[in-house]
Amino acid sequence: MFDCAIIGAGPAGVTAAIYLRRNYFKVAIIEKNCVGGQIINSPMIANYPGILPTDGASIAYTMSQQLENYSPHFISSEVIDIKKDDHFTVICKDEEVEAQTVLVCSGMHHKILGIKDEQKYLNKGISWCATCDGTLYKGKDVAVVGGGMSALETCIYLSRIVNKIYLIHRRDSFRCDEFLVNKFMSLNKVLKKTEICFNEEIVGMNGKDHLEQLVLKSGRTLNVDGLFECIGFEPNTNFLANLSLINQSGFIIVDKEGNSKVDGLYAAGDVISKDVRQITTAVGDATIAATSIIKRLRNVVF
Repeated sequence: MFDCAIIGAGPAGVTAAIYLRRNYFKVAIIEKNCVGGQIINSPMIANYPGILPTDGASIAYTMSQQLENYSPHFISSEVIDIKKDDHFTVICKDEEVEAQTVLVCSGMHHKILGIKDEQKYLNKGISWCATCDGTLYKGKDVAVVGGGMSALETCIYLSRIVNKIYLIHRRDSFRCDEFLVNKFMSLNKVLKKTEICFNEEIVGMNGKDHLEQLVLKSGRTLNVDGLFECIGFEPNTNFLANLSLINQSGFIIVDKEGNSKVDGLYAAGDVISKDVRQITTAVGDATIAATSIIKRLRNVVF
């Protein structure tokens, strides 16, 4: 029996594990991918205090090393359900984990466009991570869909690798801070790699065994070797369906101490209902939730 089962090893999960292990509680941390979560896909992180601008993979590696120092029980698996009686049973694909408390830090996953034939080209021309897959398209033509921070960061990263980028956005302006927009526009003025397609949407895809062409709403066709989808994220909360914890958008509702409406189940990070989702807020959420769990486990009020 663990004192706490933490679901997810992104910034929130790692933070909570550190706090709990520093207080000598028995912790299981369950992660289906790798330590770091979505930050691994970030080509540049420049707004985290105390860390000079660097790529997300480097920060994730440091988190992994730090986590190892506190030796939580690490389980590489996917959570598919949680049951509650006098304690929690976290049901994974490969095993079951029993714990007094649960902290959900499962984060989010990439949205897809949801158009015809898209499934056919997933990982066969469609990607979500420029740092992972950008070099596959060296000297080739690609498209990026989206108009937020992720889309512009992807264009900036790819502009020194690929031949040409079509940036497809359904609105007529970008949705991110002006600093990044100015950086993107200045770089594009020099490199002249990106053609911006405002007020456009992808409505079709063609190709034999690999993506070869995109069809836009206007009827225009783009011959590309790859498409990077940067259209946002959805919370990883399907495994909570039986507990009726999530709102209409799939996020978990918690109070100011990270408590959900299920006694003993907490949540932190991108998976909770809130307005701002950054590494800094995920770490803050987890600090608060972990402190609440520590108080509960000690059964004292600090």
